[in-house]
Formats: sequence, structure tokens, C-alpha cells
Amino acid sequence: ILPGVRVIIVNPETRGPLGDSHLGEIWVTSAHNSSGYYAIDGDESLQADHFNTRLSFGDVQTLWARTGYLGFVRRTELTDASGDRHDALYIVGALDETLELRGLRYHPIDIETSVSRSHRGIGDW
Repeated sequence: ILPGVRVIIVNPETRGPLGDSHLGEIWVTSAHNSSGYYAIDGDESLQADHFNTRLSFGDVQTLWARTGYLGFVRRTELTDASGDRHDALYIVGALDETLELRGLRYHPIDIETSVSRSHRGIGDW
């Protein structure tokens, strides 16, 4: 992750921060965050939700930009120039690609994997 850029993984429903290796929505903050889109019609509710979002608890003062992507952060053995270990950001898909069924969220790759494993002939196309 770049210097000056902070990334946090958030539960999209509760807007609360998640721990390391937990899957959630990726939120970003930096000095270069945009304040919104240029819009003639002036629909600012969408912009406020995506560009000026705050956590529901924890660091509630920081303004975050919602990316709409799902991912997780994991501590790695890799080191930066100063010799400190750093985190790696893994992006697994988009939030709007998920299917919610009976309160559970399913990702496309999970559905494809389950279907392909259900019968050996399905994967041979």
C-alpha cells in the first residue's frame, strides 16, 4: 500500500471495521481522495455515501472513500525499504457482483466452484 494511503476493510452493512484476514468492503483515505463526481443534476446523496463516508465506530472522524470492491488485508513476510513488514491487500471481487440469499452473501467464484465440483462432466466444456 502506498505511503500516505490508508486502507481499511469494513463490513458494508454495519460500516464497522473488520480485523485482519476478514473479507469486507475496501475503504481508502488519503490526501488525494476526491470529494465527488461532477454532476449537473446535483444528486449529492450518492456522492456523500461513496466519497465522504465515516465508520460507525472506531475512527469516526476520518472521511473514507468507498471503493465498492471486496477484499481483505493480510500481514506478509515482505519488508519495505525501512525493513518493516507490511500488509498486502487482496481484492477478490466487486460488492455488487454478490448474490444475497437467505441473509448470506455468495460470491460468483464460490458458486462457479460449487457447480463445477458437483459433477466431473461440467468442467469439461
